Parts: sequence; structure tokens; C-alpha cells
Amino acid sequence: MVPTIRKAKINDLDFIDQLYVTNALDEVKQQFPKRTKDLILTDFKKHEKSRKKSFLINLKKKNFIFLVVESDNELVGFGEGIIEKSFDGKIGLLDKIYINKKNRGQGIGFKIALELIKKMKKRGIKIFDWRCYSSNKFSIKLAEKLGFYSFAIGFRKKV
Repeated sequence: MVPTIRKAKINDLDFIDQLYVTNALDEVKQQFPKRTKDLILTDFKKHEKSRKKSFLINLKKKNFIFLVVESDNELVGFGEGIIEKSFDGKIGLLDKIYINKKNRGQGIGFKIALELIKKMKKRGIKIFDWRCYSSNKFSIKLAEKLGFYSFAIGFRKKV
């Protein structure tokens, strides 16, 4: 069955949160390789209520666009776009695009990104940002496939 993309609903938030935690776990592990997965999951559990509340608040905001992807009557991914104010107007930020591990490699992330861009273009957005960690090779590859290019670099120092 062809995956379909639709606007996220309140009853999708548990799926969105679960998929976010699953994928963010891998991202945190890449950033902090010495932290155990159990410790990371404990931190995620501790912040579950506030994280879900934040997702709910953002779902209702006009400058946030939440999309989910369904395939065979099952949610398999989600994307979040944010319209932010910039010094020269507004920009569209493709903030989160997460796909179930078993559904990756099917072009679903690409389709979500295109749909987020399309929806933001309808709202007058002409400049888009894509932010990801330098270790997230799949996200970088997808951004480049969509025509994004590197224009800034961030640094971190632990003291």
C-alpha cells in the first residue's frame, strides 16, 4: 500500500512521542557515546509528561506543522516543520523527521520533507533550514538530496 501523509491529530501524539524517543535515543547515544542506553531512557522517561505536553502545545500552534505517515493502516513516521521569525522575514525549519526503522529506505522521509516544504511555501516561506547533528549521516544525505547545502557550523566544548 502507498503511504499517505496527513496532518497529525491529538490521538497521534503517543505514537509521535514513542517514535521520537526511539530515534532520539540513537541521536543522544551518538552525541554522548559514554552514556548508557538505560540512563538515556531513564532521562526520557523522567521528562515524558513535559515532552508530551510540549508536543500537544506545538500541535495547536499556527507556526508548527505536524504530519504523520500511514501505511497499511499503521503510523510509520512523522515530520515537524516550524515557521520561525528571522532577521529578514520568516524561514521554514524542517525540525524533526522520524521514520520507524522497519520502514526506512522507502523514500518516506523524502516525501514528508517535500510535504512540509509545500505547506510552508503556501504560507509564503521561501527560505528553509534543515538542522541535524553532524553524526547523523542519513539526515545529511536526505537534506542534500532535497537541495539543502551546508551554510553554518556549530561547535561545542565540555569544561
